[in-house]
Amino acid sequence: MRKVEVGQVREYLETSIGLMSGGDAISVVEMLEAREVLEVPAARMAATRRDDSHVDQLWEAIERETHSRGRGLKFREHRNFHGIVVQAAGNGLLELMTEPVFRVLQAKFLDPDVPQAFWADVDADHRTITEAVRDGDGDAAATAMQEHLVRLRAFYHEPR
Repeated sequence: MRKVEVGQVREYLETSIGLMSGGDAISVVEMLEAREVLEVPAARMAATRRDDSHVDQLWEAIERETHSRGRGLKFREHRNFHGIVVQAAGNGLLELMTEPVFRVLQAKFLDPDVPQAFWADVDADHRTITEAVRDGDGDAAATAMQEHLVRLRAFYHEPR
């Protein structure tokens, strides 16, 4: 029996979601809702399952995103932060499902003209999430992630 590679499944999901989002099958609203369904519980789980290296990685990601210049770099660091939160949740299936959704949202739906001031709010949100994860406060981590993802909604749009 041939072993299934996680990376191949992730790529297949990303391609499939991307194709479906190109038509009327999946809207940006549905993508954002799915992201919330996946990442809010992941933040709660991360707070109770994380280890010290995850917390260190989150602080390092915030440091890099704070000092990154330009939309591409900033967004890459933003994605990295969210990936660490999901990784800290300790659920491989969540990791497999969240990355393709995040990548399709970035590629197809993110407004290219996000103001620089917005990224300062993102950095502050990430600090709040990290503090809750560090403190082992699952409810605070979930609430902070929910508020963060709601704030992000304004910068995603249907393709024109």
